[in-house]
Amino acid sequence: MKLLLDPRQQLPDYVSLHDIQAQLTASGKDVQAVVADYLTALYKHAKEMLTRRYGEHFVKNTEFRVVLTVPAVWSDAAKHATLKAAEAAGIGDSITMISEPEAAAVYTLQAIQRNYFKAGDNFVVVDAGGGTVDLISYEIRQLTPLRIEESVTGSGACCGAVLLNVRFEERIRARLGTGLLNRIRTSKPKAWLTALKYFEDYVKRNFDPSEDSTFSIPFPGIAHNEDAGIEQGFLFVTSAEVGDLFRPIIAEIVELIEGQISKLRALKSRSTDSFLWEDLVSPNAS
Repeated sequence: MKLLLDPRQQLPDYVSLHDIQAQLTASGKDVQAVVADYLTALYKHAKEMLTRRYGEHFVKNTEFRVVLTVPAVWSDAAKHATLKAAEAAGIGDSITMISEPEAAAVYTLQAIQRNYFKAGDNFVVVDAGGGTVDLISYEIRQLTPLRIEESVTGSGACCGAVLLNVRFEERIRARLGTGLLNRIRTSKPKAWLTALKYFEDYVKRNFDPSEDSTFSIPFPGIAHNEDAGIEQGFLFVTSAEVGDLFRPIIAEIVELIEGQISKLRALKSRSTDSFLWEDLVSPNAS
């Protein structure tokens, strides 16, 4: 839904513009109003969690400053629309807007050892999220107090983790056939949701390309189908198959990273011999 705040961005294949427009028509709201509704609920939930931890008196008497992050590639118009939605939601006493990779850079530089960097160093931040992957390059101008400056304009694409789920569904569709999968999703929706949740929570997070293993994904109530790899209520997927799901997405992310590095090297007249892949991420960074 939020992707429509920037109409100049091409929607990924897994997003149906027709479905979104139908939902908006049914609700009688525009995209900005829907995003405001979401932020209202999110802010309410955050305050409830803070109240449980610190007490009602603390929350009522504390000024809340909200930092709102947006994709690096968003237009000024999209940023403005996001800010207006946040203001309409009434989140916080003040709102600061920064790009998602900028937020990642601030966190990373605070989390890792400061002696890893020196003034003049450049680094690329890769914020690989669920929907979008955003990148930006910075130069450290000063360490104390920390001051960084954008070196290369941010870039990004819709190649986040949700694409793995889409490719997983495509793989199962190829095994079962569109007709059978649609019947399962209609007649046994919980079985399909169980399989998706297991893939999301376990397979994606535990996949190791160096291991030759097989994942047993729960698919309860589905008939035995040896050709499709379904036995006794489990869908069997090899690590090689999972690797096939990751490969094109990782390749696109690597291409984005190489694009940032190429722009940096073209921009800097000084030598960049020390600017190596292994230098981009500190072993202490999360």
